[in-house]
Amino acid sequence: MATNRPIAGEFYAFGIDLQGISAKQLETVKARMESVKAQLETQQFEGLTKDGLIGDILYAGALSYFAANDMNLKMLNRVGQALAYRQPSFGTFSTNLIPIYSFCVPRQVEMSGILVDMDAVAQSLWAKNNDAEVSRTVGQQVGMMLSALEHRIPELLFTDDEHPGEAVSAVKALAIASAEGQRIYTVTAESVDAVLPALNIAIEVKDEIRAAVAVGRVATVSQNNISVGDWTGVGYIIASPETGAGAYRISGGSNGPTILVFLQDILPHSQF
Repeated sequence: MATNRPIAGEFYAFGIDLQGISAKQLETVKARMESVKAQLETQQFEGLTKDGLIGDILYAGALSYFAANDMNLKMLNRVGQALAYRQPSFGTFSTNLIPIYSFCVPRQVEMSGILVDMDAVAQSLWAKNNDAEVSRTVGQQVGMMLSALEHRIPELLFTDDEHPGEAVSAVKALAIASAEGQRIYTVTAESVDAVLPALNIAIEVKDEIRAAVAVGRVATVSQNNISVGDWTGVGYIIASPETGAGAYRISGGSNGPTILVFLQDILPHSQF
């Protein structure tokens, strides 16, 4: 089950991958985006809508994510040690707003970037030699790949040399923390009481980790927060030790893996 609580004014594009993303779907969205670009360049604004200006590029992000995942799974099935078949999946690309309040009344909203929340992305996976350990290892590899796509796809779509920006996902946040020399903890039910006091991260993340390991999950988390753009937080993974399947999250995230692309330099602020 997914829980999404949009802020008034945010724009959401929902991507659904049932039987795969076809080339025709991507080409159709690309053609609409090129048409809008031509209208903007010639200043022919009549007929432009929010769906055309914002929706299609966000929708293209969701389709590109699922298309890349499907392609990677096909390659895995050809040369890997396991067979992975994606189950029906869905998620969102959206604008991300930060309301500013005065006396509990919202008076201004700032556009902080693009938010990606892949609510449900699951695979059925079997080892070709029926080895459960192989299935678990490949399941972890697939999860890492999916998390990496969550920052790589938005960076490819929304940033370039003229419009710099950076995205963060769980695996990227953990990689940054490791590069900084931070200790990366594996937290289990046996070690949770010793590890959590050593973590300098949000209490909400600690509570989530404690609840997860209490029901048999294993968490991976860095000791301290990291910073990417204007975002400061922590990346963490909560996974099943039996299957390797898990949730790849960043602090402050929604119900599923979440990333932000920080584009403050090019996205305007809005005033109520």
